[in-house]
Amino acid sequence: MNKPLHPLLQYQLGKHLDNELLKNPGMKDFIAAINQVYAEHITDQQSTNNTSEGTSYIQSELGHLSLVASLNKNGVVFTDIRGRITWYNEAFSSLTGYVGEEIIGKTPVELLKGPETDMDALRRMLDLFYSGKAFEPELLCYRKDGTTFWARCSGQAITDANGAAIEFFAIVEDITASKLAEDVLRLQEEKYRNIIANMNLGLIEVDIDEKIQYVNNSFCEMCGYEREELLGKNPWMLFARNKDQELMEVKNELRKKGISDAYEITVKDKKGAIKWWLISAAPRYNDKGELVGSTGIHLDITDQKYMEDALVSSWEQAEESSRAKENFLANMSHEMRTPMNAIMGMALQLEKTNLSDSQQFYLQNIITASENLLVIMNDILDISKIEAGQLVIEALPFRLRDVVNQVLRMHELKAEEKEIELKQEMDDSIAPELIGDPFRLQQILVNLVGNAIKFTTEGSVSVECTVSNDKASEQEIVIKVKDTGSGIDPDYLTRIFEKFSQEDRSIARKFGGTGLGMSIVKNLTELLGGSIAIESEQQVGTTVIVTLPFEKSGARPVLSIEEPEHIADLTGKKVLLVEDNEMNTLVAKMLLQQYGIEVTEAGNGIEAVEAVKNNNFDLILMDIQMPQMDGLEATRIIRQELKSTTPIVALTAHALKGEAEKCLNAGMNDFLSKPYRENVLLGMLEKWIRGDAAPVTEQEVKKRKSGFTIDIATLETYSAGDPEFMQSLISVFCRQTPIAMVEMQRGFEEREFELMSAAAHRIKPSLEIVGATEAGAIALEIEHWDKHSRDDKALQMLLSKLSMLIDDAVAQLRDHQTQASD
Repeated sequence: MNKPLHPLLQYQLGKHLDNELLKNPGMKDFIAAINQVYAEHITDQQSTNNTSEGTSYIQSELGHLSLVASLNKNGVVFTDIRGRITWYNEAFSSLTGYVGEEIIGKTPVELLKGPETDMDALRRMLDLFYSGKAFEPELLCYRKDGTTFWARCSGQAITDANGAAIEFFAIVEDITASKLAEDVLRLQEEKYRNIIANMNLGLIEVDIDEKIQYVNNSFCEMCGYEREELLGKNPWMLFARNKDQELMEVKNELRKKGISDAYEITVKDKKGAIKWWLISAAPRYNDKGELVGSTGIHLDITDQKYMEDALVSSWEQAEESSRAKENFLANMSHEMRTPMNAIMGMALQLEKTNLSDSQQFYLQNIITASENLLVIMNDILDISKIEAGQLVIEALPFRLRDVVNQVLRMHELKAEEKEIELKQEMDDSIAPELIGDPFRLQQILVNLVGNAIKFTTEGSVSVECTVSNDKASEQEIVIKVKDTGSGIDPDYLTRIFEKFSQEDRSIARKFGGTGLGMSIVKNLTELLGGSIAIESEQQVGTTVIVTLPFEKSGARPVLSIEEPEHIADLTGKKVLLVEDNEMNTLVAKMLLQQYGIEVTEAGNGIEAVEAVKNNNFDLILMDIQMPQMDGLEATRIIRQELKSTTPIVALTAHALKGEAEKCLNAGMNDFLSKPYRENVLLGMLEKWIRGDAAPVTEQEVKKRKSGFTIDIATLETYSAGDPEFMQSLISVFCRQTPIAMVEMQRGFEEREFELMSAAAHRIKPSLEIVGATEAGAIALEIEHWDKHSRDDKALQMLLSKLSMLIDDAVAQLRDHQTQASD
């Protein structure tokens, strides 16, 4: 008769053996053999009702169970009714460190307990153990050597036919690894739970219906609500202002599409206070990848926003202050230059009359004082333009010898008065033609030579030019201005380039000046890419050393800064003089009439418009700042309403950057700053009314109205009237400039701002040569764009506008080429 498997075997095989092992075919034979033992011996003994003998037999057959126990990696022990161990497996010995008699006869508690063992749990386990009930507690156990391990203990009583416990067995499973893993995981969870709960960033989780499921402590502090007040609520019904509800709906739709983003928003907290939050939001998924809501991390940026607003306000105030300063300088320039123009103009006209020696002496002093005052005015304006970054550096071909000669000629009279010898030395290896800004170079030398003459009482002043570095395409020129004057105090040398600095007050009283000259010289030198140094010894003399890099010129015509010596016959030409200052009107009228020019006067823009309606003029000289209607408005009416193409030259006392652009954009042809020299004014008249200067066409007027035009007259100036060279310039411009535009756009898209800046720098001179003033200004702004700026939209707009202007310029120049070939 087959009997069920012995409970011990059933427990071991059914619960503790590896399931894969039970599937092994060999195990079937083993189980069958154990059942046979049970059937033949245990049943027979029970039939004789000799329970003790049956039990003894079972114990003797426990040796068979060693195979089962050996197949299990866990420790196994059998104990008698008093709990003393009667048998153990190798796994138990390996686990505890005890062997042989150290185990047999001992209780598991004696072997496994230690100082930190949970004795309450141990007692509960023993109670269950002895009552024959199953148990499975987790305990901290001790080995023989004192080390610890975590064990899961389970056991069961072996009973006789009457159900009385006759023996116990227990299994000790080492769960140290999993326990440590659980502890690590628990600590990590606690760590991150604390971080999330207490971090400065507010965390919120909402479900698919936008109901709050979780908030951390920081979020509660940010919004002023308790956690219980938030759970289950729609956050944006609580926080978002009416104007932001639509924004939040858009953001929620993005979350549903699986899109994360960050944005700033104004909210109101529980008290109604307005706050700024920076929110980074993302969709939230469950383990199955299903969208279950969204998670948002919130940062309170209210303080930063207030600071940002304060900075913007400060910036606006600074901008306003800068504009006020610029307006002040412009007004000061106008108010001072207008009477200066009259004084110098009258003085120069008076100089042409027969005067006595004493009258000539007084007149020369008036002219000298006027020129000195003009220098001071220019110094103040120049330093302001440099500080504002408004000083434009040109790239023009010129002859260095011409510049030096012009500077020395300007100082000849003063040198002769002081009996000082003016000398120059020019290195033969200097390229005949260089490319740079001859006007700013002249300004540097005028200051230096003027200072040298001012502080020299006897001896000489010389200008020496040498080549310090000669390359294929450029030269580095060293210009030394030497004098045999009083020299400079060594202490003052350390601050000579500071604004408004002078050696001592006696210098200002004796020699005059603003103390701005050397500061301007240093700034100009650096703007030209050079350097400046001074060597001086008191009572011996001073040497100022200026080192400047210049490109070598190719076949382009060279710009001469010499003023025209011969003026074409202008007899019978009709000029409309629009000027509100009587003195300036008188001076200009006297000057023009000397050359046979017929002058019609207008006191303001309204009178100028009426004069143009009723008369034909060869040229209009238009003042800018006038009552009732200024020159810019009058010019717009003349161009747009009257459709007049008569050349208009602006006469203005404003000397700040941007004035010329305003005049040209209004429809004027040229620009002349007051006070002007007689031959400069006459040269301007000759340029526009002698017959070969291109008049303003209706097409050009329309282009000026749109804010952009090329200036053929400027191009003609650069080409020196050579038609073939002019066509070559146009061809080069039309070929190279669009390529540079592509490079700038690529530099922007690939964040290679150096490439973009280099391309803008390369085309700027080309834009100036064709008279594309607006495009040139945009190219300059792009060249100096701050690569750290995040205002990509503004930069893209500049690039788009420049591209449009270049396309227009190319189209206009090609039209001009076509017309010229016809």
